[in-house]
Amino acid sequence: MRWFQHCVTLSTALLLACEGGGEGQLSGTLFVRGCPPFDPTNQSATDVPSPLPDFRLDPHAFFAEVVWGIRTGFTQDVRTGDRLQIRMQRSSNKLDRSDGFELLVHDLRKLESLQRDSLRAGLAGIPIIPPALDQSMSPLPPSPDDAVRAGLVLGHSCRFPLVQPSLRGFVRFTEFGSKVGDTLAGEFEVSVEDLRAKREQGDPPVSPNVAGSLRGWFRIPLRSGPGTAAQ
Repeated sequence: MRWFQHCVTLSTALLLACEGGGEGQLSGTLFVRGCPPFDPTNQSATDVPSPLPDFRLDPHAFFAEVVWGIRTGFTQDVRTGDRLQIRMQRSSNKLDRSDGFELLVHDLRKLESLQRDSLRAGLAGIPIIPPALDQSMSPLPPSPDDAVRAGLVLGHSCRFPLVQPSLRGFVRFTEFGSKVGDTLAGEFEVSVEDLRAKREQGDPPVSPNVAGSLRGWFRIPLRSGPGTAAQ
C-alpha cells in the first residue's frame, strides 16, 4: 500500500531523531502465513490455526511526535494539518529491523472532538480504519471515521510477509497533549485483517494470510517534529 510505504519512510526518519522515554504494551494473537514465529501450520497449506499464536511486543523504544503542517509566516496552509504520530518499538534498531506498532492521527486539532463525538455515539473510542489497498496518503478522506490509521511493522520477526497486516478497531485517549513536554496516553484494540483476501474471497475470507486480535496501551511524552513551517 502506498500509504503504508509512505508512513514507514516517514517513521524511519522520525525514529532516528526522536527515540525516547515512554511506556506501553501490545499483546494478543497474531497469525502471519509463511512467518515461522506466527505460523504453526504447514506453510504451503491454506488453513488458519486455532487457537492463533500468541504475540507480545514488549516495546523498549517510544516516541510521540507532532508533524507540523506547512506554514508561511503565521498562516497555515489550509490543505495541510498538524499530524500526530505515535510509535512503540521493540528495539531501537532501524524500523526495517525491528517490530513496532504505530498510530497516525491526520489532524491533531480534531483529536479531542473526534473522541468526544465517538463516545457520544456509543463507540469505545475513535475508530481506527485501514486505508483501501490502492489508497495513497493524500488526498485525505473527508470522513472523521478515517481520522486514525494504525500499522503493525514486523521488521525483525517477519521482514517479508505475504500480506501486510491491516488493522481495524478503536483508540481511546486518556491524556491529550499538543506541545513539547505534554504527555499522550491511551488504550486501543484492533483486529488484524487481510484486505486482499477479503477483496478476492469475500468477507469473511476463506483463507486469509494474516489474522489476529491485539490490544494495548501507551503513555509517551511529546517531542518536537521535523519542521515544515516557514517555507
